[in-house]
This record gives sequence, C-alpha cells and structure tokens, in this order.
Amino acid sequence: ALPTALPTAKLAEAPRATETPLPALLVGDAALGGISATVCAAELLRSRGHALHEVVLFEPGGGGGLGNAEAIGAALGVRVRSLPAPPPLPEPLDGWWEEVGAHFAELLDGL
Repeated sequence: ALPTALPTAKLAEAPRATETPLPALLVGDAALGGISATVCAAELLRSRGHALHEVVLFEPGGGGGLGNAEAIGAALGVRVRSLPAPPPLPEPLDGWWEEVGAHFAELLDGL
C-alpha cells in the first residue's frame, strides 16, 4: 500500500513502459472537475509511454448527466464508457454487476 502522505509528484516518477507497452485502462472522474483530472492522468500515462486504450467513468445514477464522457473523449481521442457507479456498502453488488458485467467483458476482450 502507498503511504498516505506520498506527494503526487512522487507518483509521477513511476517507471516508463517497455518497448511494447500494455494498453492502459483509465478509471476517470465523473464528478465536477473530473474532466481536468482525467485528462491530466491520461497525459501522465502517455508521457510514460503507456497506450491509453479506454476511459471508464462510474457515475451516480447511471451517468451522462454532466457530459464528462463526451468532453473527455473529444480531448483524448479514445472511447469513454459512462457506467453507473457501484452501490454503496453494504448493498450487494449482484444487481449492479448484472447491469455492467457485459461492459467489463467487452473491455477485457478489447485489451
């Protein structure tokens, strides 16, 4: 586990990808201000040589309300999936998984 006091700049020192990088799947921020945070995270991945495959946003209530998916997709040139956020604990994940499981299967097949 990472120490809680680790500065963000230290995280940016992560090793660069190999000559044949694995595709990266970025879980972005669907909240207000999330476009900037997600684009910055994607730029860091790309600057380290990682190939950004897709961005996933978990949005409360099913998503799409703020338009972040469209804006992030336009800024990064990758597909962005907007999926409903998992239910809060202690609610079971069964119903949520039935709703989003096919998306995860498709993501894995694409990687």
